[in-house]
Amino acid sequence: MQNTRFILRNDDDKCLTLNLEPESHFVELAQGEEVVVSDTFDKSPVTLRFSRTDSGEAMLTFWPGDGEVRVLKDGVGLLDLIATTAAV
Repeated sequence: MQNTRFILRNDDDKCLTLNLEPESHFVELAQGEEVVVSDTFDKSPVTLRFSRTDSGEAMLTFWPGDGEVRVLKDGVGLLDLIATTAAV
């Protein structure tokens, strides 16, 4: 197993949209906001894909690899939050 950890911070003056797959859940990062990404994987790490929305806004899509990905914003696990709201 391998571990990766990094901080993604939006230093742009516009919002950055994060798309968390495979649930396709969207999260906005305002200027100065950040998320901490931790990935424990065997062979395939998380993949980040940069694209633009139809209106031209920047978007990063997170595709999990073969391990466990955690995306924390203000200490809250966004993927855990998605699972909780999907169960309701």
